[in-house]
Amino acid sequence: MKTDQEKINSIMERFNFAKVHDVMVETDWRWAWGMGQLNEGLRVPTIEEIRFHARRMLVEACEENQYQMECGGFRVVRDRKEGFIELSFVAAECSEWDEEDGPPSKAHKTFFNPIEDLEV
Repeated sequence: MKTDQEKINSIMERFNFAKVHDVMVETDWRWAWGMGQLNEGLRVPTIEEIRFHARRMLVEACEENQYQMECGGFRVVRDRKEGFIELSFVAAECSEWDEEDGPPSKAHKTFFNPIEDLEV
């Protein structure tokens, strides 16, 4: 069984952060930077900043038994009981249901999977 750190390292090694950066540049997907006097406003993050943000989210998720976090387009899901941790970059997502029926068993979702070889 892999340790949490080994799982994080594996994800960080296999995840295509350059592809995420390409999508962010193409769509002008900007993050807010700084506060007060250090306020840089909105800008597309660098690949290094994207990697740092993703690693920080993965580490935080490993501190919880069951966890989901979304920020900056990234989604981290962690379930210690099931033994997995997952990092996704979600470019678009959509779902709809009637209140009385509750959520559908399978909502329509479009995910960008930067591990796959997708064209931007």
